[in-house]
Amino acid sequence: SDGAINAAPFGNSIYFNPEDNLWIEHEKVIAWASQLHSEYQELYETLVNRSEELNDYRQRFLDIEQENFRFRKIINELRFQVDT
Repeated sequence: SDGAINAAPFGNSIYFNPEDNLWIEHEKVIAWASQLHSEYQELYETLVNRSEELNDYRQRFLDIEQENFRFRKIINELRFQVDT
């Protein structure tokens, strides 16, 4: 096992299977990549829409909080008037 390995007595070879069609495999890969791109675009659009919805909800929440603060201020003023 420690000895030198002699080169094979025959030259280089290559295996070729006529059933293998690299063009068809290429087309499959292109179709797969195109599908991934379509899915990515759809998910990206969904993400953008959800982000816009989230921003709208945040703004509505801030508006409601501001209105709540205003009402609490009015309530406190009214309580003060009642107590005095």
